[in-house]
Amino acid sequence: MREAQGIFSRVWHCVVAAEVPLLKRVFSKIETKADEAKLTSVLESILTAEGEIELVPEP
Repeated sequence: MREAQGIFSRVWHCVVAAEVPLLKRVFSKIETKADEAKLTSVLESILTAEGEIELVPEP
């Protein structure tokens, strides 16, 4: 853990993903990018609303 402003901080990783059943993937084209982008946006707004959480770019 790294020390930031006199307190210990933790680094968490969050990944947004969509799972599509195998048979649906095989027999039809399912587009999940729009849903993943919406979920990412909602998750980001929830996390940024919390003052104790700092979002940083991926290394």
